This record gives sequence, C-alpha cells and structure tokens, in this order.
Amino acid sequence: MFNEKILEEKIYILLDTKLENITKLTIEIEKYSKNFIPDSQAYEFAVAIDEFVTNVISHGKIRRNIIIISIFFKNNEMIAVIKDWSDRFIPPLVVDKKKFSFDKLEAGGLGLFLIQEFVDEVRFLYDEKTNANLTVMKKYVF
Repeated sequence: MFNEKILEEKIYILLDTKLENITKLTIEIEKYSKNFIPDSQAYEFAVAIDEFVTNVISHGKIRRNIIIISIFFKNNEMIAVIKDWSDRFIPPLVVDKKKFSFDKLEAGGLGLFLIQEFVDEVRFLYDEKTNANLTVMKKYVF
C-alpha cells in the first residue's frame, strides 16, 4: 500500500512497511521536493529519507505495519517528519563528518552517515503517548 495526499503545500504519505514500496516513495519525495528546492538537493533529501525508512523496515521491530511521512517547505527548509511504531530508536553512532573512517564505523553506521551527509539536520525523538519514533530531517535552502 502506498497512499499519498497533498494538502496545503504538504504531502502526507502512508507507507505500508514493505521494501517494494521504497522506490515509489523516493520518486514521489524527489518529485514533490523539486517544487521548492534545486534538483540536486531534492535528490539528496529523497535519498536520506529512503535510507532511513529502509533501515526502519529492515532492522526495526515494527509493531504497526505503517509509516507516516509528512513533508513540507517552511522558512527556507525542506522538512520531513517520519513516524514509525518500531522499538524506540536511539542512534548508535553520530558520525563526525571530519573524522569519518570506514574501519571505525559500527555495523549499520553507513546509513546514518549518508543521512547526515544529505540533510542538514536530523533529530530522533520518541513520543511516549503513542509509543512512536519521530524522526525529523531538514534540508536548508539558501
């Protein structure tokens, strides 16, 4: 299942947690983002979201088979909010880009590195009321 809805300059995507939905997700995010940011930045933004959602589906212990993604442009920022119901996620590694080394990278750390490389800000939050992870990614546009 892949369902997208555009409301007032926002796009909402309800994604069934099946890996075969990732390609369409990435295409739709990139297409939508190009309305607000340069093509190369839209590509990077879509790849970062693709990488994160792929990791949730592949490695998360999912309790609900849906991921909700909302994307919008506000105050010169392309913003994605990703909500999933897998186990609470605390990143095992935040990579200092200046000190990146493949031999020191923990298992699974490459995805986090790519996310950090392609977006300007990423925050990992947990909503205690709904038992959901909330991940916020921002791409700044100058």
